[in-house]
Amino acid sequence: SADRSRLRALLVEDNPDDEALIIHALRRGGFDVDHLRVETAEALRDALAQDSWDVVIADYALPAFSGPQAFVIAQMQEKDLPFILVSGTVGEETIVEAVRQGIDDYLMKDTLRRLPGAVERAIEASRERTRRKLAEEALQRRDAILSSVGLAAKRLLACEDWREEIDEVLAQLGRAAEVDRSYLFSMRSEGHALFTQEAEWAAAGAKPRSGSSDFQDFDME
Repeated sequence: SADRSRLRALLVEDNPDDEALIIHALRRGGFDVDHLRVETAEALRDALAQDSWDVVIADYALPAFSGPQAFVIAQMQEKDLPFILVSGTVGEETIVEAVRQGIDDYLMKDTLRRLPGAVERAIEASRERTRRKLAEEALQRRDAILSSVGLAAKRLLACEDWREEIDEVLAQLGRAAEVDRSYLFSMRSEGHALFTQEAEWAAAGAKPRSGSSDFQDFDME
């Protein structure tokens, strides 16, 4: 069997026998499984809220609700949590619709030998989506900062006294960088560079630090 790490699996399943088959398949595939079985939408919500999970494995049809409904609940509470459906015999259209929804994989209960590989692929796909999302957010933040710097330079060059514009400039830069505070420092040289805070912007809820002795005539080194 493959050498896989510990797996925290949340099972949406009403049948203890099927639960046992799923866990057996995962362990046979090399996973060290720590799992919880839930049968209702309420229990699913509670489990998602109270703990973290690597994957949700759900039966397609349960007495209280369905696997696709479980997927919607999971996505509302845990964005992009890997999700796999297992079922007895269903039509091809049902599988296509599940994949269109964003469900990572769909297995028949007589092909559970494929489950460890499906779980591994679903987890890696989720990680890749997260990496892409973080990269896109970083790129958007960089573009916002560069745009704000350009606008700040225009405003400061166009005004007669920088003090008239600095509050709004620092606010614009702080919001673009998604930080709690932004500062303007002046620099003077006395054999080495000394910096002094001249202005500050603090986001709502952030305590200003203006006037702090730590920001007066300090050496960056």
